[in-house]
Amino acid sequence: MRPAYPALRAGTIGVMVGGAGAAARNIPAYRAGTMTRQEAVADTARTAFFAGAAAAVADAAARALGGSGALPTAAAAATGAAVMYYLAKSANEKTGDEK
Repeated sequence: MRPAYPALRAGTIGVMVGGAGAAARNIPAYRAGTMTRQEAVADTARTAFFAGAAAAVADAAARALGGSGALPTAAAAATGAAVMYYLAKSANEKTGDEK
């Protein structure tokens, strides 16, 4: 049985994986004193959201092209990367960050 909302499930997994990766990156910076707790939490949440959005859109792109094979896989990778790039770039422009 196929899930009713596959892009939502993909987005949920993206949030979990992206959040875990961001936390793994931010915890050492917080412990070293180069990042405040608020900065670490905000960056982790932002990265988790971006990863979830990218995963959901990438899943939708892959499913639009058939869901399996080289072309849908390439479309998912390219779409996910493009979404992450756009979200990060627009967020950095709003905050003035150069990350």
